[in-house]
Amino acid sequence: MATRYLDDQGINPIFAGRALTLPSTCDEQREQPRRATVPPIIGEIIANLGLRYRPSGKADLEAHAEALVLLAEDCADMPPPLLDSAARRWARESKFMPKASELREAALAVQADAVRGSDVGTEQLRAHCDKLNAMSWVRQSRRPFIISQRQADDKIIRFVDRAA
Repeated sequence: MATRYLDDQGINPIFAGRALTLPSTCDEQREQPRRATVPPIIGEIIANLGLRYRPSGKADLEAHAEALVLLAEDCADMPPPLLDSAARRWARESKFMPKASELREAALAVQADAVRGSDVGTEQLRAHCDKLNAMSWVRQSRRPFIISQRQADDKIIRFVDRAA
C-alpha cells in the first residue's frame, strides 16, 4: 500500500500554511549594472571628440551620448595625454567617430612616433658601427693595413677605409 503524502486538498502537509509562490524573476526595481568610474579628464577628452562627430537627429543624440559614455568607459585606463593626442590625430585623419579599439591603435601610433624621434643616439651608434665595420682591421691578401696615424713607438692608433 502506497503512503499518501497529500491531504484532502492535494497539498503536502509539510507546506501547509506556506505560500506556494515562486520568487519573481522580473523585479520592478532592477539593480542597474555598475559602470566603470571614468576620470573627469578622460570624460572631457571623449566629450570633445563627440562634439566633433555630432549626429543630426534628436533620436541619434541619445544613442550618440550613450556611445560616448561607453567609449569613455572603454578608454578610462589610458593615460590622458596619450588619449588626447590620439583623439586629436583621429579627428584630423578620419571623418567617422572612432571605436575604442581604433583609439587605442591611434594611441599606440602616437606613442611609437614619440619613441621614434628619441632614438637618435641609437642611430648614431649604428652609423659609427657601420663605419668601423667598413674599416680594414686585418691584413688581407698580402696588402698591408692602411694606417692613418702612428705614434712614436710605432703603435697603430687608427685604421682608415681602404677606399678612402
